[in-house]
Amino acid sequence: SSLSMRFTQNTFYEDYMPTLDDKMHKDVTLLGQSYHLEIADTAGQESGSPGSSSSMLNVDGWVLVFSMASRKSLEQLRVTRNNLVESTGYKNLPMVLVGNKVDLTDECQVSAEEVTKLAGDWGCPVVFASAKCNQNVDAVFERCLLQVEKSMGNLKDEKKCNLS
Repeated sequence: SSLSMRFTQNTFYEDYMPTLDDKMHKDVTLLGQSYHLEIADTAGQESGSPGSSSSMLNVDGWVLVFSMASRKSLEQLRVTRNNLVESTGYKNLPMVLVGNKVDLTDECQVSAEEVTKLAGDWGCPVVFASAKCNQNVDAVFERCLLQVEKSMGNLKDEKKCNLS
């Protein structure tokens, strides 16, 4: 929720309380292409609930966010991701795994290595961010948009090339 607010309105509220299915909008340009993003913030939903099946029909990509300062939030996110896969029938959903609150280094309960491995297992990119400090917030949504474009066949995976 804080990431969505920071991305769309460039604001951060310490005590922001999301409501069910908050919708936010932002126009962005990525790789020379213009997009109108509609972000359905579902943070106010029951833990593990991916939303109603009718609302999921119009979703192109997922931003799965947990707090680096809360192992419980990561475990809840695992359940949410499994529910998404089960309800959509797609194992390789266009998504980005986001470890938020990286600014709370003294309170960290989840290692970057664990998160990176999980992202690899899920076949998605990972972004470490801080909505409060505005760290990597744009990258979260840009990576998600790139995942959506790849899933639609509009972008190819980068090919590795060794030069000598």
